[in-house]
Amino acid sequence: MQEYNKVDQQLHQLSQIIAKVNRTFVQKEEDDSHTNLYYDHVNGRIFGRWIEVERGSVVLSLDLRSFKFVWYDRLFKILKSYAIVGRTSMEIELEIESDLPDFRLSKDGFKEELHFKINDYSFINDSFELIEKQDLEVWRYWRNKANKACQQVLGALQQSSEIRIWPHHFDTGIYAIIPQNIGISFGLAMEDDMVDSPYFYMSGYPEKSSLDFSKVSDLSLGRWQTVGEWRGAVLPLKGINSLSCKETDNAIDAFIKEDLKWFLK
Repeated sequence: MQEYNKVDQQLHQLSQIIAKVNRTFVQKEEDDSHTNLYYDHVNGRIFGRWIEVERGSVVLSLDLRSFKFVWYDRLFKILKSYAIVGRTSMEIELEIESDLPDFRLSKDGFKEELHFKINDYSFINDSFELIEKQDLEVWRYWRNKANKACQQVLGALQQSSEIRIWPHHFDTGIYAIIPQNIGISFGLAMEDDMVDSPYFYMSGYPEKSSLDFSKVSDLSLGRWQTVGEWRGAVLPLKGINSLSCKETDNAIDAFIKEDLKWFLK
């Protein structure tokens, strides 16, 4: 999964620009959801949030097919675009900032540091190169699986929630609340210090009690993470990335079903 991780990191870094736009121009939410993103698999785009301007609504996206940042209107007409290849994050930010007055948006605060810190990637000050198509397709494949898996969880719970990418940890995830009972978080996370592979995860947050993870049984797929700040079930991609598409779907479905059975017991 080395190439997948590399793409994950590059897109994570680039997505901070969209997060800054969201942070600056979208109404603040207590849970920070105003900064988050959405991966549109059909068109290969990572969207920010809609911003109201004099001419209507606009949204900044990272177009993975052209590898450009693009401003769209409500009908997805391209208003402005910015090349990525051969440029640093700082250079791209400066060009986007210079065009903000064209939308009657103030430059004030846009380039300020975000209120969270991501990893200091080794390429942070380098000019971006074009991502190999096959590597990008692998990333798109798994993030599409994540979108669909999140929808499966929501369907199983009969709850509604936005499926979003959170710019801090760059996980595709949901949080669904069963009223007066428990909140369920599920998603696909980047490789981190806890799991040495990208991984699906699920955890639960009871309203009036806590979960006793000493009583979990071994999972048929994945494992329980019961030590540390975060506790829940994880399914590393390295354990399922050699499966066929159908087998992968079956494995994710089985992981979801088994996890939900324990969290909702």
